[in-house]
Order: sequence, then structure tokens, then C-alpha cells
Amino acid sequence: MKLAFIGLGQIANAVIGGVLRAKVVEPEDITGSCPSEETRKAIHEQTKINVTENNAEAAKKADVIILAVPYPSLEEVLHDIRNEVNNEKIVISLVSGGSLDWLDKKLSGDGVVGFDLNDDKERHTDCIPIVRALPNTPAFVGAGMTVFCHNEHLTEEQKETVLKILKSTGEAQPVPENMFPVISTLTGASPAIVCMMVEAMADAAASSGLPREIAYTFAAQTVMGSASMMLATGMHPAQLRDMVCTPESGRTEAIRVLEQKGFRSAVLESLKAVEHHHKSTYPEQKKRS
Repeated sequence: MKLAFIGLGQIANAVIGGVLRAKVVEPEDITGSCPSEETRKAIHEQTKINVTENNAEAAKKADVIILAVPYPSLEEVLHDIRNEVNNEKIVISLVSGGSLDWLDKKLSGDGVVGFDLNDDKERHTDCIPIVRALPNTPAFVGAGMTVFCHNEHLTEEQKETVLKILKSTGEAQPVPENMFPVISTLTGASPAIVCMMVEAMADAAASSGLPREIAYTFAAQTVMGSASMMLATGMHPAQLRDMVCTPESGRTEAIRVLEQKGFRSAVLESLKAVEHHHKSTYPEQKKRS
């Protein structure tokens, strides 16, 4: 299997690292493209994958084409690779914007099944297997949460291939496309909220004399352990909170102050703000039944 990464930014780097660690493919089976010579050189030295500045060249021999470019560049990139896409290739978009229908329209071009009106040559782009996937930043360490959806043109074998690629960076879960703004907000923005919380927790400990680097480690490990306990037990977060906040411990004071300061509301409203921004930024998103 040959992979092409169109765009070599942070998320592409995370997925490349994941598929190589999981031995989904070997470095020589991956070609990455981007306009920056400096980035291409750095990625090649780090991963030993093939690199090029030509998007069409990267896509031409690939079985799976992975789009990892900024949203404003997406339409131009789709135009670059359009002639290299056919029914046998899977296109996976890691870009926040661009619905499945919109991606299909841009790749199929004129919308006439099997033909391109520009030169009347058979194109075989009537049933392109397209996937939208949104990894989050913990994918860098193999602990990501990727949400994805796909159109009806993937075979069972292609679905397995997609899962193998996406799960190389952590967990991957299919979701309805109309839920993307909500779920991608949760998985995408929450790491920033958690990091801010860890920083504040460490600040409290550092203000009482604990060395800051140690405080960061202890706070981060505690958050990771708490999340692992929740996933492993399947218990409700409130149950686990009550296990911590025993009457004699005095830890209920922490909860009292957080509620007093509006912690729960602040987190909720922050994620709602991101969701609103997402919906207003990507107007081509369509709700799907």
C-alpha cells in the first residue's frame, strides 16, 4: 500500500509517525508533498519518507491520498490532484472544513459520471471513496482521539485500511457527519482546556514551594490517571469525583470553590464558542441525515 500526504504540517507528521510506528507501511511507501523545501528536508531526515513539492506527483502512485493542508488551501490542492484521483483510491481529508459532498464535487469536477467535459476523456471519478477524519493533538504520542465519517463508496477492505491508518495514532471512532462540529470541538479544543487546567494546578503547587517542573509532571500524570480510570471502569465522572471527595479529606472544598467560580459553566461556554466559530467558518458544511 502506498500513501501520499498532501501537506506536511503537524497533524500530517503525527499520522506519518503513527503509521510508521504501527508498521502499517514502510517509509519508502510514503510520499509527502509541501511547498517548503525546509519542511520537506526536515521530514525526510526525520522519517526517511519520499518528499516532493508537486502534489500531483505525490498523489499519482498512491493508493491512499491524505489531505493535511490548511482549509484556505484545500480547494487549490483538490484541483492539483484531481486528475490523479480515481475509484480505486481512497481520499482521506484531515482538514476541518469541507463536507463529504463538497469534497466529492470538487474531485469529480463537472459531475458527469465517468467523463470530464473539458477534454471528453474517461476519468472514472463517479464513485470516489472519501473519508473525513479529525485527529487531535495527542495523536503525536499515539494517544489521539480521531473522529471520522465516510461516503458510501468504500468497500469493506477499504474501511479496514482507513481504520488501520487512523488507529495508528490512538483511538478512532466513526460519527455521523452532522455531528462533526460538536464532536470535533470536544476532541479538538479539550486538550487546550486540559493543558490550561494542568498549568493552573501546577501553579498552585509551585506557589507552595514545589519545583515547577515536578508540579507539571505530577499534575499531568494525575489528569492522565483520572482519565484512564474513567475509561477503564466506565463509571460516571461524578462517581469518581465522589470517590476522591470523601467527607474527612476536605477535598470537597476544591469542588465548592470551582462551582463558586463558575468552572463548569466556563468549560461549557468555551466549547460552545468553538462550535459556533466552526459553523460560521465552514459555511459549506451540510447537515446529513
